Order: sequence, then C-alpha cells, then structure tokens
Amino acid sequence: MQRLVDGLDIVQYVALCHEQILPAVVVEVLQANAPGRALLEEALKLSDERQDINWNLAAIYASIGDADRTFQWLDKALAARDGSLIVMEVEPYFQPFASDPRYQKIAATVGLPQ
Repeated sequence: MQRLVDGLDIVQYVALCHEQILPAVVVEVLQANAPGRALLEEALKLSDERQDINWNLAAIYASIGDADRTFQWLDKALAARDGSLIVMEVEPYFQPFASDPRYQKIAATVGLPQ
C-alpha cells in the first residue's frame, strides 16, 4: 500500500480529505493532479476490503458534483450499514442532491426526516 506524507496510507488520506480538506484540495486532486487520481484509484480498489471508505468516497464525488458516483458509494455505505449516513442531511457536500429521489430513498431508509 502506498504511503503518503506523515505516514498516512490511502484509506487515512481519503478520510482526511473528507473530514478536513475536501472542498479545496480534493477537487484539485481529482481534476488536475495525476498522482492524486492514482491515489483515488488505489482507494477504489481497497473499497472491497475496507467498507469504511464508502462514505468518504461518496463525499469526495459529491464535492465535485458527480451524482452517479456519489449515489453509487452512498448505496455501498448503506449496504454496509455505515453509521455515517445518519449525518448525511447536515453534510454540505450532499445538500445539492437532497431533491434527488436516490437521496430521499437513502434518507428514508436510515430514518432521516423528510
């Protein structure tokens, strides 16, 4: 597994992107930075082994406006019973998708107010 700055592995990096630096850095990484895209590809490969990464990947794709991939990863997080879904309605990354029927279905499934 590739190691990053300060000893972070790719899973920790993706979580860090979601939790702390997502809006500014991840967009740049995904759109213009080949090494960053390579790291994302590695994270995607690990997602089968590490279900805890699904929520973070959904947030990354939401931040760049990729609805289909956002819901692909939210569905995987739902299937894995990821507890992070209970805060979906307050996460700013997902707000642009709140009117999408896929969002509403996930929100209803986890018991979020409609």
